[in-house]
Amino acid sequence: MVGELGVLVRAPRNATVTTTADSELAVLGRRAVNRLLADAPGFARKLLEALAERVRELDRHLVG
Repeated sequence: MVGELGVLVRAPRNATVTTTADSELAVLGRRAVNRLLADAPGFARKLLEALAERVRELDRHLVG
């Protein structure tokens, strides 16, 4: 998942991704993400879990 923060908070993206192999991507705009959050609790839970893990990683890195 890349760029979800920019979609969630209407902020400029702060990530750039380069693949090392041919890849298929799904691009979801703000409306689609909001629809998924409302209609698919499993998606919302996975997104929250991914964001929580990123916060934990940052915390471990900063606190040491």
